[in-house]
Amino acid sequence: MNLDLFSVLTLISRWLHIVSVVVAIGGAVFMRFALMPAAHSVLSDDLHDRLRSRVMARWKTVVHVCVAILIMTGAFNFYVTFHDNVKPIPYHPMLGVKLIGAAVVFFLAIALTGSSPGFSKLRENSRKWLSIQIALAAVIILLSGLMKAAHQAALTAQ
Repeated sequence: MNLDLFSVLTLISRWLHIVSVVVAIGGAVFMRFALMPAAHSVLSDDLHDRLRSRVMARWKTVVHVCVAILIMTGAFNFYVTFHDNVKPIPYHPMLGVKLIGAAVVFFLAIALTGSSPGFSKLRENSRKWLSIQIALAAVIILLSGLMKAAHQAALTAQ
């Protein structure tokens, strides 16, 4: 197998993109379905708030790094895909939905881990918003698979 620099960069970009999704969404799933219920069941409100503050302070850095990597690798992956002259239909509408969904997921991730008073209402109902974030991420992952299949079909048809 002969890999040129562009192929290596494409491989690294896809790998970083997927790893960032796994880390960010895996962390959200863990928090929503393991950490939050366990902490709620055994900790007093004061201790629960202190734990939440410490966890979010550390998790925020991970979330910000993952979002930055996803934006950079997503832009590169976009370039790679359109470099292959992919057919606009059905790829473009799915890409549009995916980008809007990703923006919402990024917003929720940053708002839920932040400390801005403007997003305190979101954080007060974090179980609901984490559930929405996770569900939306699942839709985005499904769209990604469909987009990859559409891209492969377009390449095969050429």
